Amino acid sequence: MNQFESTMEILSSTRSIRHYESRPVERDLLESLVRAGTYASNPRNTQPWRFIVVDEPTIIAELGEYLVPRVAELDKIISRIEDPVRAKVYKSGAHLLRNFGASPALIFVCSEERDFGPGFDSREAVLSAVHAAAQNILIAARAANLGAAYTTFHIHAEEHFNTLLNIPQGVKIDITIPVGHPSVKFGPVNRKATSEVMHWNRHP
Repeated sequence: MNQFESTMEILSSTRSIRHYESRPVERDLLESLVRAGTYASNPRNTQPWRFIVVDEPTIIAELGEYLVPRVAELDKIISRIEDPVRAKVYKSGAHLLRNFGASPALIFVCSEERDFGPGFDSREAVLSAVHAAAQNILIAARAANLGAAYTTFHIHAEEHFNTLLNIPQGVKIDITIPVGHPSVKFGPVNRKATSEVMHWNRHP
């Protein structure tokens, strides 16, 4: 398998992994994931990101406690879902949320405020960078055989998260990525065929 094929194999199996073993993730691996995040494209090379990596179990457990009310809300939603495929997705998310406080590690992808001047939506420009960084982290995690998932769980207790993590003014948590050694197997992502979403030269 050549480099291109290997890369495509990693991309095609980079899916959300929400079940982890209890063992910790090595700090050198976590640092490598963040380094991968910093390789992302970003406007004017402003690099408007900050990464908070949490591997202290007591801090993670406290963050998890803040999300407990949301678990009950999600369970109610799941009970009303009739589509089994959709219910399965929600149940997987609920599992991660319920066990958030036992995550081996968390990577918070944060943005710093930037002013790109007239004619630019500065917030959108910053988000283009942090979302690219988060995707790089997910791909790097898959390449390292680590499980990871893109979430926005922090929005359910943002003030508590900001206080506990000492997030300063002008910095915002945008993406929360739990990371761990997976307790489930990686598998192919379920996506539409390229022919369904790609058009040559112009939209039909």
